[in-house]
Amino acid sequence: MENLTRRDFMGTMGAAGAVAALAGIAGGSPAEVQAEAAAPEPNITSPERLFELGGSSMSLYDLNKKRHEIVDEKGDFTCPDGTVIPAVWNKLRALTNSYGVGCGSDLTEATKESFDFFKMLFNEDEAQAYIEMPYGVYFTAAEFAQESGRDEAECLDICEKLASKCLLYRCRRAGVPYFHHLALVHGFFEYALRDFYNEGWVDNFNTIRTPDYVDGYVNSGTAFYYPIPCDASVVADEEGVLPLEDYEAIIDRNSVFAVSPCQCRLYGMAARGDEEPPAIGTEELKDFMVPNCGHPLETCLTIGEEAEFYIENGIGRQIDADEARAILRRSVDAGMILQSAFAKDACVICSCHGDCCRILGCYQAIGAEGCAEATSFPNNSHYDLAYDKDACLQCGACVERCPMFAISMDEDGYPVVDARCMRCGQCGMVCPVEARKLTAKAPEDRIELPANMMDDYNLKAAYRIERGSLY
Repeated sequence: MENLTRRDFMGTMGAAGAVAALAGIAGGSPAEVQAEAAAPEPNITSPERLFELGGSSMSLYDLNKKRHEIVDEKGDFTCPDGTVIPAVWNKLRALTNSYGVGCGSDLTEATKESFDFFKMLFNEDEAQAYIEMPYGVYFTAAEFAQESGRDEAECLDICEKLASKCLLYRCRRAGVPYFHHLALVHGFFEYALRDFYNEGWVDNFNTIRTPDYVDGYVNSGTAFYYPIPCDASVVADEEGVLPLEDYEAIIDRNSVFAVSPCQCRLYGMAARGDEEPPAIGTEELKDFMVPNCGHPLETCLTIGEEAEFYIENGIGRQIDADEARAILRRSVDAGMILQSAFAKDACVICSCHGDCCRILGCYQAIGAEGCAEATSFPNNSHYDLAYDKDACLQCGACVERCPMFAISMDEDGYPVVDARCMRCGQCGMVCPVEARKLTAKAPEDRIELPANMMDDYNLKAAYRIERGSLY
């Protein structure tokens, strides 16, 4: 039996205006409910238009039905060299691939190493239990027991153990623990940051992803994380920054914060064989600069329930609102892009740069032409970049500042922007005559943000199903 919530009957994946009212049922938070009241209503008129903007009209019921079909049809997997992988690992990989941007669907050339990542994380009993949990929702131990037929006490013990190993998300509401499955990213990868330097971790992570993984990443309809304005001063609109994208307001309406090492830069250090950096929570980490790119390492900000999970599991250092602001402002001053999880509940704000971020690295890998053709990238920002050529001094400051290396000077000495532009606002920060400003897209040109990260997992999975790239 599917673990259904009232969300199933109240709209689509991309336009769920009633979700915030159901926060206690479907995984919202008080901050998200406050934000919902201030958010403008997008004007999406048809499923076709919604899909064009990167959304999906598929219901959660239909999505989970498809998930079960995909997982249930997986049996033992025979690799090209004849090695047989037991069905439980094939099913676990398929289930993970059905969340967010996935890990690649095409296993035609998969080797036995393609499953070693999950074997490193789970034992076989844990993997089987994980597959039996409710799909696509926050759930309690009682709901897991109803879904699986297991004893409720056993279900709670399994969930708590997996959550303590950062293999299952957990939050607590009114004293009741809620859990949900993880995507590969944001999920298994980010929560494993303590383990990047363990022998074999990097190699196992690299082998889980099939060649079509990058396609899923850049063609999942909406951005994995999306850029928010780096400062209110670079936004031209009279009403200022959009309510859900003002990081000052996000901090003001929350009370729990944590900061962690940037998983992308930390992973890069481990992959290159750099010396392991200072430990999480130490004074030495606060000012540690990554040797490869020269950017600070301790920059990944988590908020609210997400921060509580990081703190409880020792993968984040608890900070107060003032330090959270200071970290984000330091990132802005360092020329970095602020990116938020693609949700109203802005549970993660990253500080990213095109020379070291794995998210931005996917866009760099496909280049400006690929970004222009991708389904995710053109929809990744809710802003356009306005450029006043008449006011431009042709100083080139924007070229030097751009964290995506997307600006160059044309033959007449004026800056031109290619399709890699994230509309982060960094070029506006250094323009001496304010010739570069962000202006919000019309509501009908952007889909409504999903309520939380689980809803974003579902949004992207539904889009990939409709696109035919999740199987």
